[in-house]
Amino acid sequence: MKNIKKMTAFLLITMLLVLVGCGSPTSAEEPEDAQPAVEEDIEEIEEIEEIEEEEEVVEIVEAFPNAEYVTIDNDEIEAIKEEVRSLQTIEEAYIDGEMVGYKILVSPNGYGGAMEVFTYIDLTGTVLQVEIGDHGETEGIGSAVESPQFLSAFYNVTSVDSINAVDGIAGATFSSGAVKDGVTRALNIFVDFLQ
Repeated sequence: MKNIKKMTAFLLITMLLVLVGCGSPTSAEEPEDAQPAVEEDIEEIEEIEEIEEEEEVVEIVEAFPNAEYVTIDNDEIEAIKEEVRSLQTIEEAYIDGEMVGYKILVSPNGYGGAMEVFTYIDLTGTVLQVEIGDHGETEGIGSAVESPQFLSAFYNVTSVDSINAVDGIAGATFSSGAVKDGVTRALNIFVDFLQ
């Protein structure tokens, strides 16, 4: 017991000496222009933060503004589901009575189970927008697949190769892979059954 008390006292004294020895410089050691340098550093940090905030602002443009969506015939969906089991619905998008594209809902498996991936594709086979619906992904990690920065990367993709080239999300590899899988399946549905 005495040894433990001695060792504890020795450690406390050693820590105290280290802290005192690492203290702030004396006024004689401080440069005269220390305050302006601190202000310049603060201004530089604020500029970096503003640039980072500007880079983070990514807006998702609505694929078919003011469109009316009509679900395609259930028999046709059932026939496609035989080939693509994760297909949920296919809707045709109409603007002023003219068909302009499709909204395809596929539910691939994410980390937390089935994930709703809505892919908007125009009549040329170009992905215009991707949205994430219901999912069970981990909040703050896998749920990052909902971020505009990630989803905007699918804008204007026209092939499976360009979908595969989209960077995944660090720490959410399985979740971001599920989204890529959902978009791939939707694009394949368009090419194989709707085009």
